[in-house]
Amino acid sequence: MQSPIIEQLKVKIGDEAKILKVDVDKNQALAMQYRVMSIPTLMIFKGGEIVWRESGLQQLDFLEAKIKQYV
Repeated sequence: MQSPIIEQLKVKIGDEAKILKVDVDKNQALAMQYRVMSIPTLMIFKGGEIVWRESGLQQLDFLEAKIKQYV
């Protein structure tokens, strides 16, 4: 359910931020490194550090505002 929202977010945000999806089944070490325990887990990084993290379905407007808060 989160994937279509993320795709819409990519279009709305454009070049303001990079938006990446990680398949935790194929990248288990990365999932362990960031302690991903539930899907979806969304994170915003700034300067290589996590500045925001939330698990569960997030809506487009909320995510757009959250990204703009840190850009």
